[in-house]
Parts: sequence; structure tokens; C-alpha cells
Amino acid sequence: MSVLVVGAAGFLGRAVTTRLQQRGLAWSGWSRSGKHGTRKVAEAYLQYLYSDEGQDIAGKHYYRPTGTKAAVKYAKTFAAVKLVTIDEIFGGWQKAQKNHFEDGGTFDQIYGQK
Repeated sequence: MSVLVVGAAGFLGRAVTTRLQQRGLAWSGWSRSGKHGTRKVAEAYLQYLYSDEGQDIAGKHYYRPTGTKAAVKYAKTFAAVKLVTIDEIFGGWQKAQKNHFEDGGTFDQIYGQK
């Protein structure tokens, strides 16, 4: 999980705000999965990941669960932080890419121009 620590310069402490990182999930080629009979398995897997049982397994392995029951169960495992999304903070991935990572963006300003 990416952590953004909010506080005085040089202060290293418990994070107050962290970016909610949701790993993208996809499978390629609907026609391919249909042809090989794997589409139903792929759909079932995605449904399972977000089921109560799947979220419990995530919490058990120290991934912050997003399901309500698992989040309550593992609340003491994770520091209480405000979770924010890229949309909330930066206005979406396209805007974040343009402002921070394209030539001349924030990343270049921090580390120096090419």
C-alpha cells in the first residue's frame, strides 16, 4: 500500500492519510475465455475475491480488506487512517499522469529535468 505521510517536514510517524490502492483485475479476450471455457471460472474468481470469505483471507494475510465484515474483524491489525482515492486527491489517473509524471511534471521538478 502506498503511504502518504501528512505532517511537518522530516517527521516520520504513523501515516494519517493513505491512498486506497485497489489492484486492477482483468482477464484478456472474452472470445478466448469463451473458447477455452474459462470465462465462468474467471468471473467466479473475481466474485470470490470480494466475498466475505475472500475478504477475510485478504485480512488474514495483512491486506487491508474493503468488505465491511472483514474490515471490522481486522480493524486492530491496521492503523486507523483516512483512505483516499486518486480521483479524490488528483482528479483521476489521467490528470495525475499529466500533472505529475509527464515531462516537466512534479516528478521532474523534484528529481531535476532531463
